[in-house]
Amino acid sequence: MSNVDLQKTQKVIAGPYTLFDGSIKAEYLQDDDLDATFLIRMTITGGHALIDKRKSHPISPPLHLHFDQAETFKVLQGKWGVTAGYEQRDIILMPEDEAFTIPTWLPHTPWPVPTEEDSIILAWGHPKGVLKPMDVPFFEQIFLYIGECFEEKKNPDLLQMMLSQ
Repeated sequence: MSNVDLQKTQKVIAGPYTLFDGSIKAEYLQDDDLDATFLIRMTITGGHALIDKRKSHPISPPLHLHFDQAETFKVLQGKWGVTAGYEQRDIILMPEDEAFTIPTWLPHTPWPVPTEEDSIILAWGHPKGVLKPMDVPFFEQIFLYIGECFEEKKNPDLLQMMLSQ
């Protein structure tokens, strides 16, 4: 991964999706260089009141883990938070940091960090070739469902979310 240019322009293959009262824009990108089943670029709207919710923002899933794939985050601009590990340590990622990989079986939850400027984050799941990968249809289904729940002011059904994988 060290020779992958994460700053290059990637072709958008799905989206953009504007979610949660305009606080998040998500685009799925074509992956030519990563051994990934999805590559997403999220733009977090700087100064948006909903971002102040941090871990309670609707984009932030409950603490969870992945059995077959690692998940990696790279901040291109702004900040992004991750709570990771059994000790639930909070980590704030910034552009000067290397890409941050969460290995399989490690509990984690990502969350937006309030800033005045927009934050831009790349996230991807890897490797390819697993039986039930995190992929574009999986995340589209989850994001659109959670976005719908947010608009209707109802809580997501966690069982429905778990069964979508």
